[in-house]
Amino acid sequence: MTRAGIDDYDVPVLAIGFGVTTLGAIRCLGRAGIPALCVHRDLGFVGSSRWCRRTEQRIGSGEDLGEFLRRLPIARAVLMPCSDDWVLATAALDPELARRFPSSQPGRDALETLTDKGRFAHALAQNGVPQPRTVLLRSAADLAPYAETNLAGYFLKPRDSIAFHRQFGVKAWSVTSRAEAEVRLREAREVGLELVLQEYVPGPATWHYMLDGFVDREGVIRARFARRRVRMYPPLYGNTSAMFSVPMQEVAPAMDSLERLLKALSYRGIFSAEFKFDERDGLFKLLEINPRAWWYVEVPARCGVNVCSMAYRDALGLDVESVESYRTGVRCVNFSADLGNALDAIKNGKPSAAAAAASSWLRWPHTVFHPDDPFPAVSEILGRLAKPFRAGRGGKRAQA
Repeated sequence: MTRAGIDDYDVPVLAIGFGVTTLGAIRCLGRAGIPALCVHRDLGFVGSSRWCRRTEQRIGSGEDLGEFLRRLPIARAVLMPCSDDWVLATAALDPELARRFPSSQPGRDALETLTDKGRFAHALAQNGVPQPRTVLLRSAADLAPYAETNLAGYFLKPRDSIAFHRQFGVKAWSVTSRAEAEVRLREAREVGLELVLQEYVPGPATWHYMLDGFVDREGVIRARFARRRVRMYPPLYGNTSAMFSVPMQEVAPAMDSLERLLKALSYRGIFSAEFKFDERDGLFKLLEINPRAWWYVEVPARCGVNVCSMAYRDALGLDVESVESYRTGVRCVNFSADLGNALDAIKNGKPSAAAAAASSWLRWPHTVFHPDDPFPAVSEILGRLAKPFRAGRGGKRAQA
């Protein structure tokens, strides 16, 4: 294998995406001395980062990645897709483009298993990985075995999360009756989407754990990192709004089952797996795996685990050194998401919960704001302040 030389980092990264994940990825790369080019047309606050270099030609959501890369006047670059749709588009590139624009990520078959919730549930069962009870719904008849009283402990989840969120704007549907579930199933099928019925694992946000890390091209896990939720928003089926790093020993059984699955899938690249501890049987239940960078990808880098630089080196065939330890107790908050928690707490008459959230905003590092790269936060704040005025002008034009 090749050792890093003085010219190794002359090959840039094309960071494909926008939002917090892309910002975190280019910061991780920039601090490691790796140049990152931002290629998305709608960068938003990411474009204000000191580490964001824009390409003259850009690509928008839903556009053909292969055609874009063929027109790009760059001899060679590493691809780092920062959302599920761009990960799938990268995996679908023809071999010639893949050689010119290498990446470190799972193969197409593994990706389809991870992104199709029906195939994912089957893979977990095959490999003995604990999971919530999951039933593929082919028709309303599949709901018949479930009594009305039992459905309250289940929810409807899409097999294709990307298409579902694009169509309905949510991650999942709660149901309170079989009739409601049948209506939702019909709505999904009318737009060509399939659903699974999944058991809801009870318990607070703090019982959610994320296991992050990196697997190299030889299938060796080079890094492991564990973090725990403090808060999430929305409260059901939401995203982590505040978290902190924890020792791997705290979630050792979860890591064991995850490693078993990754090996079975011949996994390669960055991973971020979400588990929830189930107090009823003492098991960590695997909910999903993100095959890419995620909102909090900067946190492990601050703790000594830079999975973005690992992915870069692996894509170029360079050595990737294993990381055996990391800092614990490191906290981080996503202000935009956590603000929703505070507002809900005030609305529900829980001022102490709102005060606790607000206190963390002053004391904990943020996903968007960072002292060595402050302008993305300024850009985000200005954008939020300007949004009502833009909406007002749009409404006036519509009335005219």
